[in-house]
This record gives sequence, structure tokens and C-alpha cells, in this order.
Amino acid sequence: MSHISGTQSPVSKSNGVPVEPVQVDTQRPTRFGMLRKFSLFVRLFFLWIFARVVHEPSQVQEVLAIPREETVVYLLASENRHDYLFLNDLCLKTGMPLAFTGNGYSKLKYSTLRRRFLGLFSKRKKRPSPADIATAVLERRPILLYLNQYGIHERENTARTEAIFEAITKTVQANPGLKVHFVPVGIIWERRAETYRHTLMNEFYGTPTRPSSIRRFLSVLPSVTQLFFQIGKPLCLIHHDVYAHGDTRTPTELRRQLNDDIDMMHTQVNGPKVKPHQQLLREIVSSDDFQAELRTISQSTGQSQEELVLEARKILDKTASKFSLLMCKVFCTVFTPMWSLIYNGLFIDTERLNEIRELSKTHRLVFIPSHKSHIDYLVLSILLFQHGVLPPHIVAGENLNFFPVGSILRRGGAFFIKRSFKGELLYTLCIRYYIDKILHEGFPIEFFIEGGRSRTGQVLQPKFGILRMIAQAVQADPALPVKIIPCAITYEKVIEDMAYKNEQDGAVKQKENFSNLIGTTKLLISKYGQIYVSFSDPIDMNEALNLKPETAHQVTDAELTQNIDVMATDLMARINQASTITTSSLLSCALLNAVSQPVKLDILLETAAFFLALLIERNALITPVLQTALAASRASLNETVNSDDMPVIPGHSGAFVFNMASESSEENREQKSDSGSMLAVGGNHARLVKSLHDPILETLKLFKHNGTIKKRGDDIEIATSGRLQMAFYKNILLYALIDDIYLAHVLIHESSKDEEGSQKITRELALEAFLHLADDFSVEFKPSNMDSRFDETWQKFETRQWLEIQGHEGTLTEAGLKAMHSLSRCIAHHLASYKTVSIAYENLTETIEESKFIANIMTQAKQDIGEGKLLPESCSKVVYSHAVSKLIAMGKFEVSYEQSGRKHAKFLKKI
Repeated sequence: MSHISGTQSPVSKSNGVPVEPVQVDTQRPTRFGMLRKFSLFVRLFFLWIFARVVHEPSQVQEVLAIPREETVVYLLASENRHDYLFLNDLCLKTGMPLAFTGNGYSKLKYSTLRRRFLGLFSKRKKRPSPADIATAVLERRPILLYLNQYGIHERENTARTEAIFEAITKTVQANPGLKVHFVPVGIIWERRAETYRHTLMNEFYGTPTRPSSIRRFLSVLPSVTQLFFQIGKPLCLIHHDVYAHGDTRTPTELRRQLNDDIDMMHTQVNGPKVKPHQQLLREIVSSDDFQAELRTISQSTGQSQEELVLEARKILDKTASKFSLLMCKVFCTVFTPMWSLIYNGLFIDTERLNEIRELSKTHRLVFIPSHKSHIDYLVLSILLFQHGVLPPHIVAGENLNFFPVGSILRRGGAFFIKRSFKGELLYTLCIRYYIDKILHEGFPIEFFIEGGRSRTGQVLQPKFGILRMIAQAVQADPALPVKIIPCAITYEKVIEDMAYKNEQDGAVKQKENFSNLIGTTKLLISKYGQIYVSFSDPIDMNEALNLKPETAHQVTDAELTQNIDVMATDLMARINQASTITTSSLLSCALLNAVSQPVKLDILLETAAFFLALLIERNALITPVLQTALAASRASLNETVNSDDMPVIPGHSGAFVFNMASESSEENREQKSDSGSMLAVGGNHARLVKSLHDPILETLKLFKHNGTIKKRGDDIEIATSGRLQMAFYKNILLYALIDDIYLAHVLIHESSKDEEGSQKITRELALEAFLHLADDFSVEFKPSNMDSRFDETWQKFETRQWLEIQGHEGTLTEAGLKAMHSLSRCIAHHLASYKTVSIAYENLTETIEESKFIANIMTQAKQDIGEGKLLPESCSKVVYSHAVSKLIAMGKFEVSYEQSGRKHAKFLKKI
């Protein structure tokens, strides 16, 4: 909506106060305002740079949304040609109002020859006074102001700008109904953090936040892909709202606030000022709180405090990051084209990412992603860097600190810690205070709450160490605004899936080293599908931990631990909900669900369509690839369908029947703008199967090259050695359907036949068995609110006509039985794994080391697989360890530890 059009606007009202007729300017801007057309030199030399500057369209829309009868005042930090020309060019391209005048120098030198010639005869050649600018504000004309002007003493510069603010403020006070919107604008020309060191060179060359024209020019050439344009939230100055409610901001305070807003834009992209590495460590070690805790450790260990200080310095020096935005830029430059060779695309939740960018202005962010690949370390950092958000400091395992990767990752933000340091008081103290320090310095943090990469595809149970340290930092300073950002990084195919398969099959994990790194070059000739990055709703740590400034110090360790546990459960649920259901997950689930091999392509598609229909009804986040495929049939998917059109359970006649018309999840609602409203689906079987045909065939190709899947015509078969590998992808979607799977399994195995041959079960028995099954698999899928989830699923089964409910009793329908058998098979491998461990437990007669106990189970399981007694995917070293953990939690084992070299051997004694 342009301010430079029309003649007059009718009388309108603002907050109930009549507004005078607006004199909308019909003349071109003055020589001190913006230009309607640039000279040829400017268009040739500058506009090619402007085309590469990243700006957020939603910020432009906020300016365009300001009503025409209200005044816009653009604010730039300093008067320089680069910032001005880009803002002027953006206004011309987007329709934002062109500034009529301003407090800068004449802009005619950037205009056309004709405009410059006519300017010789114009009357006003002097820069506007504060009174002139106030008059323009009263006339509702857009203004361009510079907070700082080079060549003018700082004190004089401040006095000039404050005089302008004072004139505008008086004008607003004297004219009720007049609204003035101050719009701070920032352009980040250089991706480099500012340091605390101030040298003589800064006086001539400027700083990253306040660069000179020379520095801007030199920054443009190597940074054409990393320039960012930011528009702050418009600050509205209005007599009725501001002064009637006691807000009496002086011109000095107003100028300072707007200047801080512009600085915040730079901090958001480039981060806070960076302290030298050694200075940061000195500040940690010399702090009063750190020294007080050192004295406590000294008393308990007998070491002198001086010895502890030296040891602490060594720990911190070995651990701490040496973060550099330059290294992030190198990562971005090197890995972006490399990923284009390996992956087919990167899909991100840009709308939620924009919200995170705004959140970073006011909060310390803690990113907690799922962890399925070593690539996770790079994906999120590079993604944030490319979108103008400061990359986080990343908590990484010591196993990655090898030459030369360790030093490179450290400059990219990684800091390395031990996998376990329970009982190491000094080490724990150093890590806790380092995390506290970087949070207070203003840097975001990223850590993987699962502790390590998931070898099974599922989101693992949380490890509370780092989360507790962050919680303690917030408890010590409740004014510290910390937001946790749950996110999920999902791959169509992970590059380590063969290694995961081997580790689950009993192989020893390969230690990371340089030779393994060189071996990964073969990845460049492989394809691994797409990467999907999505975010869930942020968690405010103060609210989640019930920490209030006046009572935070009263919260006991037990209460804090309980609050952390509740928050972690919610956090893991959000990560799971943010996980994207990929085509490889659907394909794996359909293949492994088959009763026999090989599977016909049409049966495979029908099975995949069955699970996809359930996932859509469960509001699971599906990939844009699948959404695009479904877009063609969105009209039919929005209709309530007949039973003849619903997906048929493979291998059976008949159909499962239910109305899938439901509200889509928030994430899906955000994504469906490109694909219509197909996510609020009804479900047409034939069209759904047809939509899946091409994506399934494309995904089959990803698994054919290494022999995981064999395809002969329409016959598709998983190699016996590949079933465990495919289970990794199948497990990714189990969380979204776990309630349906639990109840289906319970209804099949706990129901009994009546005299008429119908299978029936009471609601009470079903609930008891449902809760018992959820508790059995609590290590695999952490249960929460299971009673309400049972009620919801029980009703869904009735809605789908799988269950006929009469009072407190349910009768399984024929179509429901077929559907439930298909769902129950989804956890057949987990059931078999846990049963195998249970049998081994019953037969155990002596105290045994845990690793040996699991090795014995693996040996017997492989023998049973060879004899056809077990599913190959049920022989998983990782799942066996989960089952053992469950037995320990149930009190079935007594655990003891013995020192074995540098490690502690874990022994199990049957109770």
C-alpha cells in the first residue's frame, strides 16, 4: 500500500479520536527523501548486490499493513549510501512508502540526469530542520531518519537527532489522533561477530555493527550470499495511548530504545560481542560462586584449591568452544553443494523458523533436536546461519574430538564433553559453569537429549545431565529468559544405516577417526533422498520448572528433579510430534508388515495407503513429497467416503471402514498452503494408492543399490540381512500410531469369543491390558497420560467401525479384526525381542556381566532365526539392552559395577 498515491482520504477514526483529512502527497519526494528512479550507474553497480540480500517478506507486510493515514518513520543506524540505496530499492520493489524527506544529505547524486538537472532549480536545498520534519509528520508523509551521521561529533549528533524526536513528540501531543510508526531498519553486511577489543583500525575501518563505507564495500564482494535485511517491530507513538497512560518517554529514551532495536538486529544475526577464549575461561574460574564451590570440593577431596583451579583451567581449555562465524560460513560454503550431491533436497518449516528468529531477540534459545545421524551437527547450524539466526554452541561427545575434525568443529561452535562423568565433581562443576556462562553471554545452545545417535530409528529416552545444568542456571538466575526449541531432523535415508544395522547385529561400534572420515568420500556418489527439519512449540523453562524470581531459591533439588522429569516427558513428546513421516518409513512398515515375502506391488501400495490414512487421521506430519502427491486427489480426500473406497487390508477381502475427516495438526496446517486442504482428509482408497505409486517407487530405488531390497517385476522382497536395516525406518512412525497399535494388540489377544462366535472384551479389561503393555514398552515409548489416550483410541475404534460398543463392552467387527491384525504386527519384533530377554532371565542362574548376558541372547536368537523361529529384525542388540533396562527398573536385577581398566563393567544378579 503506497503512501504516494491519490489526493485525499476521507475522515476516519483512530482509537475513537477523529483524524483530520490526510493530505496525501501527490508530489515526488524531496532531494532529502527517497528516489523514484536511480541513475544508470546505481542500477548497474548496486542492484546486482541488492538482489542477493535476504529479507523476510512478513516484515515487509507489517510495514504495508500500516494504514495510509498514519505516518511511517524509517530509522537507519547511520547515514551511508549502501543502507539507504537498499532501503530505497526495496520500497520501490515492494510498494512500501517512499520517504518524502529526512535528516540526511541530498540524494540527487543517485538520481537520473534529468532529475539532477531539475534539482538545480528547486527552492529547498538546505537540509530540513526538526520543525520541517515535524510538519511532514503532521501531513502524514513518510520520513527517513539517521540516528548517527559520520563526520559529526557524537555529542552534536545526539543533540540533532534528539531535537527531531522532541519536535515529533510535541507534534503528536498537540494533535490527538496522529499516529507515528517508527520502523527501525538494519542491514547486516558482514557475518562476523564484534569483539570487545577496540583498536585504532576500528576508528577508520569501523566495526561489524557500525562499519564504515569502505568496510561495507569490501564486505559485499565475499558476502553476497550472506547479507541480511531486517525490519524491527514498528514502535507506534500516539498521544492517546502513550501519554494518557503515563508513558513519558523522553527524546533521549526514545532514541536509545530505537538504537537498541537496531543493535538487536545485528546481535540476532551475528551474536553478542565475543570475548577472547582465555578471558572467558578466566571469568568462569575467578567468579565468586565457582570459587565457593571449589572450596567445597577441596574439603571433600583433600586437594588444595590452587591445584583444583589449575585442573579446572585444563578441563575448560580442553572443552570450550572457539566459536567463529567465519567457520560457519566455511561450513555453509563447503557443505551446501556437497549435500546437493548426496541429498535430493532440504525441507524446512520456514514459518516456525521465522518465529524462532523473532524469539531470539528476547530469549536465550536452547535447541534440542532428535539425533539420528552425525550430519545433525551440521544441518541445524548451517540452516540457522543461512536464515539469519546465530548458530548455537553444540554439546558434542569427546569421540568427535580427533584431528583435524575436533579443531574445525570447535570453531563451528562445538564443545566436547565426556559421555559420562558421574561422580567427577570438578568436571561436572566446570561443564555446568561453562554452560551457564555462554547462556549469560547471549549464545544459543544445542544438545542431543538422547545422549547419542538412535540406532533403532525411535527417539530414545532422555538423559537429564545437560538439561539439569541448564535448569540450575535458570534457577540461579530466574530473570534469564530461556526457551527450549524442540526440533526433529528426519532423513529419507541416513548415511549410517548400514553401520547401525551391524551394531544392532552385534558388531562393535567403530571409533571415529580420520581414516573413517576419508572413507566417507564414497557418499558423494550415493543418493539418500530428502532431509526434513521441523520445529515444535517452544517451552519456557521458567514456566515448565515453576521457577518464579521471588521463590526460585526455595525450590529443593527433589522438586527441581521432578519438574525436569515432567518437562522432559513433554519435550520428548514434542520432538516425536515434530518428526516427519517419510516415504521410506511407510515403505518399510508396509514391507515388514507383510505376512510372507515377496510382496506384490499392489499389495504393498494398499498397505502403505492403510498406514498413511491412519497417520493423516492422527495428525502426523507427513513429508511435502507425500503432500504434493496427495494434492492431486485432495478434492476426493475431503469427502466422507463409502466403505468400498477405503484402503483394504492386504491379504484379506473386505475393507476397514471409518470416517477420517478430522482437523489437521498445526504443522500440517502450516504446510498445506501449497497443496490445498488435502490434510483434512476423508480418504479414497483408489486415489490414495495411486498417489503413493510414484513416491514409493522412487524410495525403492534408494534401497536397491546396496541389496537391501530386491525387485523383480512387481515382486518386492527384503533381503534377510536387510530386515533389521529396514526396521530403523519403520520404527520412526511407530510413535504416531502407538496408541492404535497397543489397543489393537490388546483387543486381539485379550478378547474372548461368546456363544455366537463374536469376539468381545470389557472396557475395564482392555484398559488394564493397554496400560500394562504401555508400561512394558516404557523404555521404547515413554508413556504419558495413557488413561486419556486409551479413551480417545477406544472411541476412534468405534468411529472406524472396528469396534461395536454397548455399555462397558466392545465387540470386534470382521473388518476391525483385519485392520487390528495389521496394526498388531507393527510391534511383533519388539514383542519377540522382549520375550527372548525374558526367557534368558528366567534361565539365568549366576551373576553375569551385562555385555556377556546380551551376547548370549544374541547367539541364541541368531540360531532361532536360522531355524525360522524368530523374525530377523527382532535380533537387535540395542532393543535387548532396552529390555534389560526395563527388567532393572522393575527390580528384577541387582546391579553392581567393577573397575575394568578405564571402564566400569556392569554386572547383573537375578533377584
